Amino acid sequence: MDAALTEVLRGRATVHDRQQLHASGAGLDATGVNDVMIQPIPPDDPVDRKICQLHVFVDEEYLGKYDGSGIAINTPTGSTGLALSANGPVHFPNDNLTLQITPLQTHTMGVRPLIVSQQSEITVVPDNPVTVSVDGGRHYTTATKDDVLRVTGADQPAYIVRTRYDNAFVSALSAKLGWELRDPTETGPREHLPEENGSEDFLAAAARVAREAAVSAGEVVQELHGQIEQVEYKSDKADMVTEADHRSDRVIAQVIANEFPAHGLCSEESGATEGEDEYTWVVDPLDGTGNFAHGNPNYAISIALIDEDHRPLVGVVHSPETEELFHAIRDRGAYRNETPIGPTDRSQLDESMLLSGYDPSGSFLREFYHTTQGVRRLGSAALNLCYVAAGSADALWEYDTHPWDVAAGLCILREADGQATDSTGDEYNLEFGAGSRRPLAASNGPLHEILLEQFPEEGFWTPIVACRRVPRSGLFLRSLYSVPPPQRFWWLYSPKRRCLGRSKVYMMTREAAKTGVEEFLERTVDATREEFRVQRALRGTGLGPGGMVIDRLRDNAQAMERKLVEPELAEYRDRSLAQFDVLVEYMETDAPIQEFEEPLLKTDSYLESLDASASAATRKQLIDASLERLERLGDGLAPVVHSDHDEFWPAISAALSRESALDLVEHGFPFSGPLRQHREAVSFAVTIDPGEVLGGPLTGGLPSVSLEYTDEALRAMQRAERRIGKQMRDEIDTRFPWHCRGCYHSALSWLVAVEHVFPSRGADTDA
Repeated sequence: MDAALTEVLRGRATVHDRQQLHASGAGLDATGVNDVMIQPIPPDDPVDRKICQLHVFVDEEYLGKYDGSGIAINTPTGSTGLALSANGPVHFPNDNLTLQITPLQTHTMGVRPLIVSQQSEITVVPDNPVTVSVDGGRHYTTATKDDVLRVTGADQPAYIVRTRYDNAFVSALSAKLGWELRDPTETGPREHLPEENGSEDFLAAAARVAREAAVSAGEVVQELHGQIEQVEYKSDKADMVTEADHRSDRVIAQVIANEFPAHGLCSEESGATEGEDEYTWVVDPLDGTGNFAHGNPNYAISIALIDEDHRPLVGVVHSPETEELFHAIRDRGAYRNETPIGPTDRSQLDESMLLSGYDPSGSFLREFYHTTQGVRRLGSAALNLCYVAAGSADALWEYDTHPWDVAAGLCILREADGQATDSTGDEYNLEFGAGSRRPLAASNGPLHEILLEQFPEEGFWTPIVACRRVPRSGLFLRSLYSVPPPQRFWWLYSPKRRCLGRSKVYMMTREAAKTGVEEFLERTVDATREEFRVQRALRGTGLGPGGMVIDRLRDNAQAMERKLVEPELAEYRDRSLAQFDVLVEYMETDAPIQEFEEPLLKTDSYLESLDASASAATRKQLIDASLERLERLGDGLAPVVHSDHDEFWPAISAALSRESALDLVEHGFPFSGPLRQHREAVSFAVTIDPGEVLGGPLTGGLPSVSLEYTDEALRAMQRAERRIGKQMRDEIDTRFPWHCRGCYHSALSWLVAVEHVFPSRGADTDA
């Protein structure tokens, strides 16, 4: 009830108008929502005839005499079943202002329901005594011969308030008012039921309720997916909660409380409540909140039932966007929807694909990325476990987990014959309370020991990095305080993280760099859209039979921009972002750029537009120019990726000198560099259907126009990049106001300072 009323107060409920009716006569003056039933008075002897004769008028027009079991006069929401059984129409209730006269078993063949306006006055005069009831007896009277009954639409509509918690609200309200027929503590005389139709056992009932709760919560969550909503943070920027978390939590809690009021509940959002018996429900109402808040479909609802020993008995994980419902009961197998699932039988790492959860240092990714067929991160621990259980991946690693993250997924994985342990190989058990976060390794089973053998002895750790910039040298000093003491050291590394004296590499964050690139791309795309001129692109195309068409297209430049420029720029932006994702992988390794050539070029916008007449040598020149620019960008951004800042400009300020930052803006970011060098290698062209641009019935027969717009595209991109480059240089000037101070320091002075502070590490520093 609280959840439903909260939704009403917050203005998220919907309100629908419903036509009411007003009945008067024979001592009756009542308003009804559904219907007025006029029927014969039951005789004393049940075998006597039960008929009446009713004279009916509509606005003083005589319809005739209804001879039979009576009539119903109903609103659009009332007595639709009666109308349908009488071969009449069922009028849709929304925005429907009508009344319907439905005969009840007349003696005259062919009499059908009749729909009239709600403003009409329906007059009924009985020839013999009848009963008159409004809304099933809420108002009741009797009428005798020659009494006059009048029914018309009420001036005041009924307002129906709808929320996501209607069923639960009515159930709770019925319980409070004592309207419920069922007592949850009573089971009835079940011994009289046939054995094969007996009730489901406790775990089957619990699994059914969990599935219903997950699907119901999924509908609530899915409605909010993709909407802009308020995001709150609980502990840090990655630990977020949205309104969808709260709504889902309330739905699940209400469904479980209705069916199992004596059970305990442990939810990520609403905390823990103890129950009267040994069972507890463990709930994550929205696993993958970060994905959800950014419009990503990889999120799920996770519900598990555990016993007093914290063993999962029932597990349900629902993915609303993919409509996958993973569920399992202890010792009864695991299913995706209604299909049994099982893991793969792969036993070699180089044949396997792994999933990773939270990997703060990136050490798991570096350890396994090149020894397997890939490491993926979905952002939902519950889905990770389900995908391993269903054979969509072979193993997974989670740096730390809460019990609500994995309780349901563990039940599903184990029932599918998968394996789950901690990082040492001990069985993974659910733990609650302070310090309950635990590492989790899960696999198909055959791969498990091989996976654990590859784990480093010191484990996967979280780096806390201190960074010093050596001015002008392009080198950096870092201390990794969270590394075990034998491995702690200060070290020098180049912008591409090629360590000078230490081979081990530690990554901090990639988000700052990606944010900056996205910002530059968005600005550049917007500026290019402003710089591009359709009229100039069409210049020189107006000769020949299509000249008149070109003139009309010039006059409709805005429509042309929507049809031509915006889709092309959107695709350019998306491909560039996809290319940068691959570039980040290059920055996270010490491999040469050529090892990433294939995925980088697959998302390259210019190679996609390579001129068909271009020679192989020209193609290679363009490829080399693109890889050179990408390598320059990757090397320039590598220190930013390894900065301990989460925002782009603070990371730039901490990781780069002013000169390095300016060089990055001048030579790394401008994406059109290869195009400017090899203008002859690419050709941007499009075929325009004038009918799509101009519209109207007379444009269907106009000839299509082939438009080559490479020069105008290049001009617009160059001007846009110059404009955005100037903005970023101005930003650098404000971010490095004291950059000249660093010019008087040298790498040697930093080394002397480090030796003074950390004399025991002098040998490492000299290296």
